[in-house]
Amino acid sequence: MMCPPRVTKTLVLAVLCLSATAIPTYNVINAPNPNILTSGRVKVLDNGIAFDHPGVRLYLKFAGASGASAILSQVGGTGSQDNYFYIEVDGQQRSAFNTTLWPKDGTPVVVPLFADLEKNIPHEVMIFKSTEAQWNDIVVSPNYVTFMGVNATTGFELLPPQALPKKKIEFLGDSITAGYCNLCKSGSEEEEEESDSFAMDRSGDDLESFQKSWANVICNTLDAQCHNCAWSGYGMVENCCGGQTLASDIWKRTLATVVSPNASDFHGTAKENEWDFTSWTPDAVVINLGTNDGLDRRPTIVSAYNATYLALVQAAAKSYGPNTHFFIACGPMSTAYCEEIQWVIQEASRAGIKAHFLDQRGFLDGHFGPACCGHPSAEVDVAMAKNGSAFIAGILGW
Repeated sequence: MMCPPRVTKTLVLAVLCLSATAIPTYNVINAPNPNILTSGRVKVLDNGIAFDHPGVRLYLKFAGASGASAILSQVGGTGSQDNYFYIEVDGQQRSAFNTTLWPKDGTPVVVPLFADLEKNIPHEVMIFKSTEAQWNDIVVSPNYVTFMGVNATTGFELLPPQALPKKKIEFLGDSITAGYCNLCKSGSEEEEEESDSFAMDRSGDDLESFQKSWANVICNTLDAQCHNCAWSGYGMVENCCGGQTLASDIWKRTLATVVSPNASDFHGTAKENEWDFTSWTPDAVVINLGTNDGLDRRPTIVSAYNATYLALVQAAAKSYGPNTHFFIACGPMSTAYCEEIQWVIQEASRAGIKAHFLDQRGFLDGHFGPACCGHPSAEVDVAMAKNGSAFIAGILGW
């Protein structure tokens, strides 16, 4: 097996829901490469493309290849979490893989993408990250994956993939947006069972599929290119279950799990990891944060919540320009922050920002499907996405 020039460590085979067919690996193309397209927040490195937010997609188009694989690695700290991915080939979901058995020190891992396909026709591949950056971790530590390149049968080349959608949507949220526990069948955490035929045996907080979340379903329904920041347990100014890093902090990062070099700075990040808000301008920004802040039991933080929320919207609007619309949501797990949301919308509108209320209340009343660990199930996610897609499309004229 030949290693790419920049890959000097031993390659290990990934754990897959795929046949054990050996894939010849003669030719290598390293990332970054102009014919490797991405959707979502990514950081381009000398040896690849790093990412950790949910919903990141990598697009590849192979010519002259009957089989191909990807080369990836994971860097993880003490609180590192497993990452789950899906692979689509020629528009069909074919397999899945996870990083459960991967080294967490950046050692390259070979992941088969497809095998035994017709060599004389091009094949398009999409790799989709379906889990969030680092589930509900109180102390944030690195947990990112790097796409290092591809290898395939002799004589292959990478062609430019199909262009990314022109419509752009950005999502910021917590476990509701991340799709926490949405793959359960019974709704009880003790009896959760994966219902997705491409996923591995998982339990507890691993029963999460961003692929089936309402945010991703909206993205697919509206044929949009999306960026997603979603972290379970995190709030605008307070988290549900401890920790000082907030969702409003993650929002400012390219890699959500890269922290500040100053150990006492829980809100910042490394200078080179600050997200450039002028680099990608969405048509719509959808935010649902407030459930974890628990304003009904923490009334003393209401003013800070309001001020931080409004400042976030104003800063984003300043970077994105006057044409970006903000859809600010409340529900379905709590309505304790709906009044504050209306205040934010009112003040943002007074400042000339296009702000709208996205009503997500009532979707857990049993009429749209079961709850999963108190959260929307995949069935409820579909209903929320149907409502949200129609509302966003109506406002934007899509």
